[in-house]
Amino acid sequence: MNSDVLLEIRIENIPARFITSAEEQLKKYITEEAAAANIKFTSVEAYGTYKRLVLFMRGVPDKTEESVQKFLGPSAKLLKGPDGKYTKQAEGFARGRGTTPDRLTTVNDPKKGEVLCFIKKIPGIRTEKVLAEIFPRIITRLQFPKTMVWEETRMKFARPIRGIVALRGSKVISFSVAGIKSGKTTVGLNSLGSPKVIIENADSYLENLEKVNVVVSDSQRRELLRGELGKAARRMKLTADIDEELLTENTYLTEYPVCVVADYSQEFLKLPRELVHLVMKKQLKFFTVSDSKGNLQAYFIGIRDGISKGQQNVEEGFRNVLEARFRDAIFFYERDLSIPLDDFRTRLASVTFQEKLGSMEDRACRVEKISAWLAEHSAGADKKVIKEAARHVYSDLTSNLVREFTELQGIIGGYYAKHAGFSKKAAEAVGEFYFPASADSPLPGTTEACLVSIAGKTDTLICDFSLGQIPTGSEDPHGLRRQALGIVRMLIEKNIRINLPELFRYSYSLLPEAADMRDVNIPMDFLWQRAEGIFTAEGYAFDEIKSVKGIFLKEGDLNDCLARLKDLHTLRRNSEFSGISALFKRAKNILKNIKEPLDGKTDISLFAEDEEKELSAMLDKAEKQCRPLAEKKKYAEALSAMLPVKPVLDNFFLKVMVMDKNPQIKANRLNLVKRVTMLADNIADLSVLQ
Repeated sequence: MNSDVLLEIRIENIPARFITSAEEQLKKYITEEAAAANIKFTSVEAYGTYKRLVLFMRGVPDKTEESVQKFLGPSAKLLKGPDGKYTKQAEGFARGRGTTPDRLTTVNDPKKGEVLCFIKKIPGIRTEKVLAEIFPRIITRLQFPKTMVWEETRMKFARPIRGIVALRGSKVISFSVAGIKSGKTTVGLNSLGSPKVIIENADSYLENLEKVNVVVSDSQRRELLRGELGKAARRMKLTADIDEELLTENTYLTEYPVCVVADYSQEFLKLPRELVHLVMKKQLKFFTVSDSKGNLQAYFIGIRDGISKGQQNVEEGFRNVLEARFRDAIFFYERDLSIPLDDFRTRLASVTFQEKLGSMEDRACRVEKISAWLAEHSAGADKKVIKEAARHVYSDLTSNLVREFTELQGIIGGYYAKHAGFSKKAAEAVGEFYFPASADSPLPGTTEACLVSIAGKTDTLICDFSLGQIPTGSEDPHGLRRQALGIVRMLIEKNIRINLPELFRYSYSLLPEAADMRDVNIPMDFLWQRAEGIFTAEGYAFDEIKSVKGIFLKEGDLNDCLARLKDLHTLRRNSEFSGISALFKRAKNILKNIKEPLDGKTDISLFAEDEEKELSAMLDKAEKQCRPLAEKKKYAEALSAMLPVKPVLDNFFLKVMVMDKNPQIKANRLNLVKRVTMLADNIADLSVLQ
């Protein structure tokens, strides 16, 4: 008969950040242990709150599955001797396995051939008995970022264990951990006095706790909170600013989330929106509230655990704590506004960036110069805006507010720049310097802001790569993949055309000599890996992307590569184009092992076959058409101009022996083949197309 199995570990308040990892560990360990013990189940779930970790298994039978073990012995020939009696070897093997020779059989072993074998059937064991051994192992295996020791056995756990419920159906799975015996008793919500709850059957556990206002399921609790936030905001005819990270944190800080709405002084709305949101999120775990236009309103929604008397007192307590935090924030903000930005910039000299790479002032100077280089090499960019913004992108690092709230780095700098009288574009560029913050978050709003952001990200890449600190596997402590993806996204989405090898060479030249490794190809390859992901997501085939990689590594213009990709992708639908890549591949293969330098220049007087002359004439015509079109970046037309070459090239390969015995004729023909590859090489490597 199948029943549900429950394990509840009741603990003192555990930090929210510990819970999801513990849930995953519970599921992983029970799956491993159950498989090893032949315990079947239909599903397993793990739940967590700040007061309890829960494992719930459905469809668990009353016994483990019967299993069979095979023990291999000596050769089958040794079962009996010439006299028909069991040999000493057979008797010894049987005795060692706790049986008699008459119960032995023979099997074919791939290595030893026919051997004696004893097949032992292991009957099922009562599941509660097995789980009574498994559950303590699982509990003691759980790992946490920090642990405590609180009782005689000195077991380490996130917080002291205060109770254990372990049931299969209505039967207690009996064991002890850290001096706590398992049983049927748990408790309800803290705010209701933690009333005792008897769990008569595992399958009634969730329902029993809901009756005492404990929502055990994480997902149900999360959606309950989301719904309550929406209701609370609608009552005010406003909108709750639901930050998903904050929603998750409050989900694990409560067992029955209840919204508490309160107002606060309009005075605090003069603070930057991001600062208001951050104070509420990081320090108070409150949600901000906005009107239909997205303007912050002087209300907040706090979350408490459960409903109880004295709600007005809770509101007042929340409001008092919020006011204290905002008073601190206003103090830091107004103090910073009284300090000139140049003073903040001067303080960067005392902040170390990296031992070999100098101070943050050194870094700020490099980013200023890289920004100026980008402004000089970007058509239409406002150099004045870029110069104004680039000088102070790191200045807010030494401000009081950023020292208190590091997450505001860059954002608050934009407010300080605006206060200092910067142009709107320059102030926005300072505030958006660290954009994009993630793979799909917004980019800086203007070309100028993007160029300044690219300058900072370029310096980060070049600095780390110069020291050999290149991400490997999952290790990327400085977020270089994100930085590189940000550069790629800005270049493509804002259509910024930059020669990246030149940018990297210039950026490397600004580093002190202590930075040793200065290989331009390393960051180029690193950026290309990010670009490949974007191109693939856009629907381009892997071989199409591969065909333009060489162009990118040489010229470093991602938008030019994208233009080539688009035209190549479109032209591949033309049936006439389908066979040309095979011919280019054949031409490349012929030249692959040739050591002599080839420049593609041919001598007409050395053509011995008509097919050579025809191919040379056709290449003359194609080259005259292709090169001007490629220079004008009309890649589809340039590729189309190559199509007439195919039948002539087919005929050439069919009737002409390139590797002629005459060295002069051979060299001339190889240069003719070289001309074929050169025709397309300045557009794409057609030889890699499948």
